[in-house]
Amino acid sequence: MLTHGQALSFIDLIEFFDPVRPLTEKPYSFMYHLGMTHVAYVTTDLDADYAYLSNKGVPFLSAPTGKAGKRFGRFATLKDPDGTFIQLVEAPNPGVPPRACDPNALPPSSYPAYPGLNDDPPEFYPCPATHLVRPQYINVNVSDFESAREFFRLVGFANERPLPEMSTPEEARAMGLRKPFRIRGADLTVPDSVVLGGGVAIRLIQWIDPTDHAPPYPLPINHPGIQRLAWNSVNSGANLLVDKVATLEAQGIKFVSAPAPCCNGAQSTSGIVIMYGPDGMLFETGGAMIPASP
Repeated sequence: MLTHGQALSFIDLIEFFDPVRPLTEKPYSFMYHLGMTHVAYVTTDLDADYAYLSNKGVPFLSAPTGKAGKRFGRFATLKDPDGTFIQLVEAPNPGVPPRACDPNALPPSSYPAYPGLNDDPPEFYPCPATHLVRPQYINVNVSDFESAREFFRLVGFANERPLPEMSTPEEARAMGLRKPFRIRGADLTVPDSVVLGGGVAIRLIQWIDPTDHAPPYPLPINHPGIQRLAWNSVNSGANLLVDKVATLEAQGIKFVSAPAPCCNGAQSTSGIVIMYGPDGMLFETGGAMIPASP
């Protein structure tokens, strides 16, 4: 679990050994594929981060383009070592940056506290060389914007900010496309989110031109790239996860399996469950559980 100054959101970085995917399999090769194709992070100095990462050999699709606070914002798109798309976005109100670290007395990294989790202690992190502040959104491409928006409303993403329907040529090139694209989309957030900056958004997009009908990654959850998104929610009561599942099932949401204890075997006081979302995408949430054994 990789964090950047706060534990409210993190990257779950996993290499699967069993089951393993073929080494030739790569993340989505274009940003309009159905599924979760990229994640975006807010930076307070996009030009500096672009220069620093480019000098380190990180591949970008283009130089920074756009304007902060307008249209799609001022952004640049890079690829991680496997080829997963990551956007850096310069925001007009970036939020509170992580606490500055002391190179001679490194503070411990943030680490989410899970009841009953017996794991390695937090590691220490070096002072960051970039100007990242927080996650901004995770992109979710769908085949039907209306039905997908209703799904996210059911799970709590009630706030909506529409996106431009047509890109500029420069915005298209910054997303790896040769000509302007046309979409239907919106940024969806949870009202009163505790996450700095107003919450990590779902950037929900139905691509009109170009478009692709290949399905998102199927089960199991071991594909390279971004295959699942996990949400935290307020825990109260002795068996909240069962109540969550019952509420969502009553709304027609389907689940991969029954809730699974996590992460201390039969003594676990919490658990996880994975639901099917738009176009068969996979979303995870958790909650309290009654331990199966004392």
